[in-house]
Amino acid sequence: KAGRQEDGIRLIEQELERDPKAPVSIYRNFTAMLFRRQAHEQAEQWANAGLTLYPKEYDLWNILGVAQRRQQNPHRQLKGRKQRARSQIA
Repeated sequence: KAGRQEDGIRLIEQELERDPKAPVSIYRNFTAMLFRRQAHEQAEQWANAGLTLYPKEYDLWNILGVAQRRQQNPHRQLKGRKQRARSQIA
């Protein structure tokens, strides 16, 4: 069963790399799944990727912040990400 989950993660990553303009629900669900598996670095990576397209998505911001905190790297990229999001909203 664990191998199947790893295969699923790998396939989703490949698909997001191939087509990064996936719906926000894909990013939200994928990052939440990574977080539950304690893959905090991957969750951070994909939350950042999703926020590039969906800067107002609260759930991705939450996953990003908590993943960074769990890695003991709070605010590492959060400040720069917020500034970029504000410029996209304006």
